[in-house]
Amino acid sequence: MSKQTHLIIAAIVAALLIYQFASCRKSEVPPLIPPPVEAPTPTPEEREARIDQNLAADKGAEAQRLAIAAAEVKRDQREAAMARTRTVQNSVLLSRSAVWESMLASNRTAMIETRKAAAKTPGKSVPCPVCKASSYMPCLVCATTAKPGVCTVCNGTGKNFNDLCPACIGSGKCFSCGGTKVSVCAFCDDGEIFSDTPMPERFLKSNAQ
Repeated sequence: MSKQTHLIIAAIVAALLIYQFASCRKSEVPPLIPPPVEAPTPTPEEREARIDQNLAADKGAEAQRLAIAAAEVKRDQREAAMARTRTVQNSVLLSRSAVWESMLASNRTAMIETRKAAAKTPGKSVPCPVCKASSYMPCLVCATTAKPGVCTVCNGTGKNFNDLCPACIGSGKCFSCGGTKVSVCAFCDDGEIFSDTPMPERFLKSNAQ
């Protein structure tokens, strides 16, 4: 080879070495990381709005907690009242037994005669003389009291001191008639007395029983 050829080869090799060296150095350079973007400083109005939002959230959570606590108290009061309902209602019915017995006695003869008259009719029934065929009669629990339709135990307040009234479970209405002041007639069947209609039971019952 000529000297000129050697020089050309040497130049090419040198160029390759320089290119390889530069490539290695370039790969060693760490990638550029953009500087962190700082959040903008909130304005006084924004800070105040955020505080108001937090306060509103706290008030909402507190209101929900109080509502749940109040619901639990009402549930407990209702369960406590219902545990005594049957006993208290039976006591009230027993206290009105004299009125019921008097009504039975005063209508016994009429019932017997009415059933005889019903047996002679084609349909074996006649209108009830007690309720005048209306199917209803005055509620024997509350109709003769100063406040008809009102619970006779709590006088319509629905309360027994700080608890619910066990008779009406807080409604304030007569437990027997539900505040309607009337009860289903115990002497007939839907306003009619048949020849085989039984006499009413000796013991007073409420419409709810």
